[in-house]
Amino acid sequence: DGAGNTSSCTAIVTVEDNLGACFTDPCMFDTEPPMVMCNDITVNIDPATGNATIDPTMVAVWEDNCEIMGVELDNDLFDCTMLGANMVTVTVWDGMGNTSSCTANVTVLDPIGVCAPNCNAPTGVAHFSNSMQRVTFTWDPDLNADKYQIRWRPLGAVILEMLWVMITSQSSH
Repeated sequence: DGAGNTSSCTAIVTVEDNLGACFTDPCMFDTEPPMVMCNDITVNIDPATGNATIDPTMVAVWEDNCEIMGVELDNDLFDCTMLGANMVTVTVWDGMGNTSSCTANVTVLDPIGVCAPNCNAPTGVAHFSNSMQRVTFTWDPDLNADKYQIRWRPLGAVILEMLWVMITSQSSH
């Protein structure tokens, strides 16, 4: 006090950890969402399955200041009806339920003609070899000219197989 009198005492302070973590876990009160970044990719239809399959690591990278608890991709399977660009969303969440999402374009291609043409496709299958010089098939140019083209691929040493291939972009006739 102002007269110079002093006094002292001793006190015991007891701290109880009712939460069980004593605030040493920085993730206990985490409010920071994970970071996720997406990239566009291109995939090809698999000739064996007629599908293309992706997983989240193919279109996104992520990290968090705490543990990532889950990653979800809203579409991981693409078929012949999905040729071209398809938007997918990747969602990531951490142990406290904080979430982040991003989107990517998955471009699905059919470079070898796996996908069956639609009902306007030409009919018939033709093979060409040294012993056969003529091929007959059905073709309606009004229905097919802007959608399909004929390609040949080797089927053996001297045999070629004719394929109907869907045209993915317009070309002049």
